[in-house]
Amino acid sequence: MSYEDVIMKIVIAGGKLQAVEAVYLARQLGWQSIVVDRNARAPAAEMADHFVCSEISDHKKLLPLIRGGDVVLPALEAEDALALLGVYCQETGTPYLFDPDAYRLSSSKLACDRFFREQGIPAPRYYPEAEFPLIVKPSGQSGSRGVRTVASAGELKGIDRREYVIQEFFRGPSYSVEVIGWGASFEILEITEIIIDAQFDCKAVVAPAAISARTKLEMLEIAWRLAQLMQICGIFDIEVVQTPHGLKVLEIDARLPSQTPISVWHSSGVNMLERLYAYHMSDPAPRQPRADRVCIYKQIAVDGRAITSLGEHILTDQGPLHIMPGQFGATNMITNYVPDAQRWVAAVIVCAETQAQAEQEFRQVIMNIQAAQGPGAWEYREG
Repeated sequence: MSYEDVIMKIVIAGGKLQAVEAVYLARQLGWQSIVVDRNARAPAAEMADHFVCSEISDHKKLLPLIRGGDVVLPALEAEDALALLGVYCQETGTPYLFDPDAYRLSSSKLACDRFFREQGIPAPRYYPEAEFPLIVKPSGQSGSRGVRTVASAGELKGIDRREYVIQEFFRGPSYSVEVIGWGASFEILEITEIIIDAQFDCKAVVAPAAISARTKLEMLEIAWRLAQLMQICGIFDIEVVQTPHGLKVLEIDARLPSQTPISVWHSSGVNMLERLYAYHMSDPAPRQPRADRVCIYKQIAVDGRAITSLGEHILTDQGPLHIMPGQFGATNMITNYVPDAQRWVAAVIVCAETQAQAEQEFRQVIMNIQAAQGPGAWEYREG
């Protein structure tokens, strides 16, 4: 009997947006999800089959929980918590879907960029060689936190170059791809387009990305090279930007990301959680994709008289989210919406045969929301 023939129990440590992604994917597989977070109102708290409010350091709670699970997935960033989870998994013999060495590299933007330079990975040029405008990124922060652009040398005063990455800024389209593997064995998944808001936070994902054969080959070559170098025992994603001089790697992140796994699942039928576990269990036989569709995953905030598309940060502090299939005509929604609410947030998921059709489906969802919110000019805008 294979693991696909039994009901799996996955313990997800952390309850924020990575956990939302993991719970969603687990549900598609028929796995039971158990989310652990110290915040009783974490986004994934009510999406999971079971929720445990606890600190990761509470070994009296965590050890029995992990011992009763089939696999553990971290959905947090605190180094001490990640290390503790590794100890718990080693003590209980429970598979831990995490590569600490790869994560240690990817969690420091400065270390990542040194790695790119040493290995000849194409990346934006660094200050002072780079011309303005520049982008400034805190080394130890994930996502878009603390990221900003600067237009002159005067704006760089007071910035400690030992703590920040300072490099040339490009306004071209951005793409992402995940790599899952176990040492020398790995696979490269579907390429997605990443659309950012004014604060450099991802506000939408299109899967698959509508790119030329040449750009796709260039992206796959970068992913293959990085996979060979990193010998990943888990998952990492690669974000690149299109420039006049070809693709440039912006960052890598060795953890289950948010937004793209759900998008790739709806587009191709490939479930990153299943693939991650398959590689860990040395059973990486390719799975036949279920579908070949275009998925648009886009966050919105409904507030007062406006509906605004914004980055994923809008979902973080809104309390528990819920999965609502078909809501307002969407394929699916992850949201805190309740009837008659005037202020709420959602990740809207729409799928269609083509990108143009998916975009039309999204517009129809917005019109349905505008009609349901009652009289008044409910403006839609891009943030």
